[in-house]
Amino acid sequence: MNLTISKFTNMLDCTLTNPTASKQELYQMLADAKQYHFHTVLGPRCFNELIVKELAGTTILPCSGCSATLGHDPSKVKTFHAKLAVSQGIKEIDMVMNLVYLKSHMYSEVIQDIAAVKKAIGKEIPLKCIIEAPLLSDEEIKTASKLVVEGGAEYIKTASGLKGPTTLHHIELIQNTIGRDAKIKAASGIRNAEMVREMINAGVDRFGISHSSVMKIILELAVIEKSS
Repeated sequence: MNLTISKFTNMLDCTLTNPTASKQELYQMLADAKQYHFHTVLGPRCFNELIVKELAGTTILPCSGCSATLGHDPSKVKTFHAKLAVSQGIKEIDMVMNLVYLKSHMYSEVIQDIAAVKKAIGKEIPLKCIIEAPLLSDEEIKTASKLVVEGGAEYIKTASGLKGPTTLHHIELIQNTIGRDAKIKAASGIRNAEMVREMINAGVDRFGISHSSVMKIILELAVIEKSS
């Protein structure tokens, strides 16, 4: 598969979420997003309204997480944050599965948690649910993937980037479990064009990659395109 810069960036959720990210770094990510036509950008939630304003009139969608990255906030907290983000103009929402429920085999509660956020944001806003695959066994990944589908989220997202890297095995496991019942967003530890290419071939629809890594992959692809 011929991977071009435009194909890559059209599948990209570019992120700037580290705890010391500055406003200046955010503006640089937004400038790069406009130059290379990223699919979405996700920055510090305190800047959601600024991101929405800066992307007005472009095709780039503002994305946001909701609630804490650990995933075990009560559903009412997750839905409050998700609704707030949508009211600010955010067009896609990422959430973290309640892994406490998953590990406790409280599967109905996992589904209800996802469904509550989906109901709060409405049908028009895609929901991506993070399962933190690096923390789970293969059987737990299969179970988590099925629960995301039952909860009504459009995407299974592999990881937040805080708990270990996503592997090709994770992607293949999710794909073989859910087929096309949901889309797959790969995130965490994706650092080069070859990884992107392999994951697309395995069934990935979207990538969540930090801004610094995105620009390295774009540079790598530019060299490949120039030499071909």
